[in-house]
Amino acid sequence: MPGSLNMVSLAYSEPRNDSYCLTDKPYLSIYDGLTYVRLTDFGAFVLNKEKSFSVDIEKQTAEIILDETRTLLSLFGEDPVKRLALESVGKRITSSSYLVDYQSFLKDCSNLNEVQNRIDYFKTHISRNPPEIWETFFQSVLARMDPLKIVEKKHYSTVKKRLAQFGFF
Repeated sequence: MPGSLNMVSLAYSEPRNDSYCLTDKPYLSIYDGLTYVRLTDFGAFVLNKEKSFSVDIEKQTAEIILDETRTLLSLFGEDPVKRLALESVGKRITSSSYLVDYQSFLKDCSNLNEVQNRIDYFKTHISRNPPEIWETFFQSVLARMDPLKIVEKKHYSTVKKRLAQFGFF
């Protein structure tokens, strides 16, 4: 457990125990191969051997670029959090590019409120002021969520024409 929390550093060799061993193994325990244990700086801090502990965390410096002619997102640099944000709205087409279409953007959305939350998420985590093509895309996504108006009379031809406008026929 302390090794998994980075409180100690462990060094192993092939487990071997000539005195005590299992019938089908050359050792009694997998820990027979444990060679060295070293207390890390974090472990010393946890055990009150040190008064302070500092962590050197590198700040991720990836940049998200939005295409101004297509619904395409590009990630320059490495940032796992930004990569997750892009994967939540788009389909990965290269190692650093994501294509956003209706299917990828609307995945896991089942109502208008969830779609609006996805758009807000995009504007919060990806781009506060997206180019015009993105605003048009968002308006189109919202329009697709409620494409049909309630028809009072049974005018099926009107409904069929309306559905044809959205590519259903």
